[in-house]
Amino acid sequence: MKKNIIFLSIIILLLSALADCSGGTPNQYESETGEFSYRDAMRSWVIKISEIAKSYDSSFLIIPQNCAPLFTSTGMIEGELCEEFISAIDGTGQEGIFCGNEKYNKPRDTKSREYISGLLNIAQAQGITVLSVNYCDIEGMAAEALEFDSKNGFLSYISPSYGLDELPEGQPINENSDNVDLLSLAKNWAIILNPEKYSTKEAYIHALCETNYDILVIDAYFDDNKMLNSTDVEKLKIKKNGTRRLVISYLSIGEAEDYRYYWLDEYYDNPPEWIVGENPEWQGNYPVEYWNDEWQSIIATGENSYLMKIINAGFDGVYLDIVDGYETFEDN
Repeated sequence: MKKNIIFLSIIILLLSALADCSGGTPNQYESETGEFSYRDAMRSWVIKISEIAKSYDSSFLIIPQNCAPLFTSTGMIEGELCEEFISAIDGTGQEGIFCGNEKYNKPRDTKSREYISGLLNIAQAQGITVLSVNYCDIEGMAAEALEFDSKNGFLSYISPSYGLDELPEGQPINENSDNVDLLSLAKNWAIILNPEKYSTKEAYIHALCETNYDILVIDAYFDDNKMLNSTDVEKLKIKKNGTRRLVISYLSIGEAEDYRYYWLDEYYDNPPEWIVGENPEWQGNYPVEYWNDEWQSIIATGENSYLMKIINAGFDGVYLDIVDGYETFEDN
């Protein structure tokens, strides 16, 4: 009897340790001190999105951005690996590993760069593809950023604008003439989220089709009311050289955006409880309680969710933004 009690105690301890890196009901997000764990809640949210998407298509790609501190239980390089979270994703995007994380053309400090890249290397060892975007237009700095990414095995993209509203001139570095139907086969990538410089949807699609990027991360909408359809997405999956590529849709899961189809005018004066204010740095973006059931239904769990619209349009995956939204709550 005593041995059974000891064995049961060990099982309970193991399950508790696993819970530190996963999610579940709100009570399960509480840390050992009884405080709400915003990081566990975000891990759980990403895992839930992955489970839903992959239940429709097992090859659908889940690529959260700026999530490196979620790879370990403590957010530190020496912390315990959060295996359930890492298993739920296929890649990760990271802004400004070398430069542009705080300001365009501004290099990231060495200590922070080593910390972030160290965590990314941990995920990389688990088969996670790292998509790096640096914001700089200084030729020398761009060269250094490319060299840094290359040494670490990251897919590198140098954005010519902080607004992600245009592509660099010419074809990508490490141009690839092979078909790319797996994330691991990609040699390069690009991200463009704001197509306002293009007068029509057709002009926008044509410009993207004239490139040889292996991965395109784009917004599912050309403008506030015009979502790309399955025919548009299929066109984008063909590179200029005739081979195939992956087309990934942007999806913010930690902030509501007032230019999205789900936004109601009444939210300005009488916002739902899950909206906690406006982002002072990005007008029209509102941090949310991302663990809230109503918000999760809008984004992924509901029948007509944003995620389902993306899946039905034929995208190969989602690029999840504001995954670092837990910082909003930890800082308050």
